[in-house]
Amino acid sequence: MNNFIFQNATKVYFGKGCVKEYLACLTKNANTILLAYGGGSIKRNGVYDEITSILKEAGKTIVEFSGIMSNPTYAKVQEGAKLARANQADMILAVGGGSAMDCCKAVSMRPDLYAAYLHGASQWDGDYAPIAKNGVAVYIFMAENDEYYGSERAWDAYNSLYDAYSEAGWSEEQIADVLQIQTPDDEWFAQRGITGNYHGGGNVVFGEDNILNWILSHTKEENIS
Repeated sequence: MNNFIFQNATKVYFGKGCVKEYLACLTKNANTILLAYGGGSIKRNGVYDEITSILKEAGKTIVEFSGIMSNPTYAKVQEGAKLARANQADMILAVGGGSAMDCCKAVSMRPDLYAAYLHGASQWDGDYAPIAKNGVAVYIFMAENDEYYGSERAWDAYNSLYDAYSEAGWSEEQIADVLQIQTPDDEWFAQRGITGNYHGGGNVVFGEDNILNWILSHTKEENIS
């Protein structure tokens, strides 16, 4: 492997009152939120009240997934998946320590729970057939000159997903409705104030209303019909 330098930009919200600004940005396109936490320390330290009041003020529906233990069990993950599916959660918000986050990552690895998925600035590590089987719409976003992956892996994922949908009996027109890819060049990023670190700069996708609206336009019933 050739030597390289990798910089992954992180947006940090710091200071009094920053939670409200952060949650507003994070949840702006979600209506129903699965709020996951552990044994109740977030209630004792006031974090629970702060977060739920912000979400309620924004008109969000909160579904609670509590009692996540250290080293979460498979049964606990299934419990979370069932809650997310039954309430058609748009987002899973894990609050607390590593166990809550790990449990939620496992819950989110269920393609049958989702109508659409935004895959950005990362390689595809999962299987393709379950995505097609469950009719999940996928939008792949990767900078043409992503320093870490390049755009080749994005196209590999797109082609593999396309093949999976074809093998599942979907027509070209149907596939076009649920599978999109965008690999913008340096000029596209420059227009948005990014002239380097295109991998970290991929976060700009969350400001692209047309992409987010495409994701939110899909429903489970529509995709599998």
